[in-house]
Amino acid sequence: MQAVTLAKGLKRKGWEVRFVALVERGDYKSCCQYMYDGFLVYGLPIKNIENFLEGGVGIKQLTSVLTRLFWILLKHHKKYKVIHCHTLSFPFTGISILGKLLGKRTLGKVTMSNDLDSSNVGKITGIVNRYFYLSFDCLVAISHEIEQKLLQQGVGEEKILRIPNTVDSSVFFPVTVSEKENLRRKLGLPRGIIALFSGGIIRRKGVDTLIDVWIRSFQYSQNYTLVLAGPLSPQHGIEDSYFKSIYQKIEKNNMKDRIIFTNKIENIEEYMQAADFFVFPSLLEGMPNVILETMACGTPAISFAVSGVRDIIDHRENGIIIPAGRTDLFQKAMNEISLNSDLRKIFSEKSVKKIREHFEINVIVERYIDYYQR
Repeated sequence: MQAVTLAKGLKRKGWEVRFVALVERGDYKSCCQYMYDGFLVYGLPIKNIENFLEGGVGIKQLTSVLTRLFWILLKHHKKYKVIHCHTLSFPFTGISILGKLLGKRTLGKVTMSNDLDSSNVGKITGIVNRYFYLSFDCLVAISHEIEQKLLQQGVGEEKILRIPNTVDSSVFFPVTVSEKENLRRKLGLPRGIIALFSGGIIRRKGVDTLIDVWIRSFQYSQNYTLVLAGPLSPQHGIEDSYFKSIYQKIEKNNMKDRIIFTNKIENIEEYMQAADFFVFPSLLEGMPNVILETMACGTPAISFAVSGVRDIIDHRENGIIIPAGRTDLFQKAMNEISLNSDLRKIFSEKSVKKIREHFEINVIVERYIDYYQR
């Protein structure tokens, strides 16, 4: 979604943007074209796309993908000047070499620090992957932690472009008290204090930790509701056995009516606007989009100190950062922010200010354009 948000911002500035994306459809030996959200997409068909993205493929398929990708880039080479790769996953780091062959400037965006960890792809593949990502003209570090990881990997400072993720404030914006009440009625949410989590129901997001902390804090209070906004089917982003264990815990503690699952939704901004605060117990991130989005809506966040969070939240100025694993402090922060409406208001106002000054789409687009035009 970051790629689409950036593309929309570039389009408003008069830039033409086209995408190359993996698709699981059609003839797997030929490419396709289609429109997505107003942008032309060159589709690269892949059989069993999830298995491919998890690295469960052989050298034959990898070679086939890179060959077809090169053909797309070559065929349309007169229509673009810059190749902006929004993942550093292998084999897409090979785009750096394809760009050099075509005489195009290449950017590789590091979305999570473990993108640079080659240990999970094997020794030889890891060496190749490292060569590939070091061959980009520029590597985009979206957080301080990722920038430091790049430096540790031997990437020169002149090659690192520090640009964070962005958020579109025309979609994510604060609402008035009466508008918040109307949204709650529209969404079927109860009265009282509402905390929101948004993301996949997976271990990396720490949802089991959140449920444990929530039950300890609010099991005997009817005035507090936790909303978990995210998909509930394995094909859309949950770990099935993990979800079942969480749901059983909720049932065991008689909290089905106060811990609500929304399933997959398209209007997350309305839930963020309707909530009193946002909770994010994730264990690994690059720069969490949901933190940017909720703060843009004026809904303050409590988060573990994962990558990118310190770039967004100023501790106890516009939100609360908890040392990773300190569930006792997470619980304390939830209790504090739920009971203190004045604190929520202060955090809310400063959250919106921080996002608009440093992360709003128009600010970030100008920084990318400055690099594209060098």
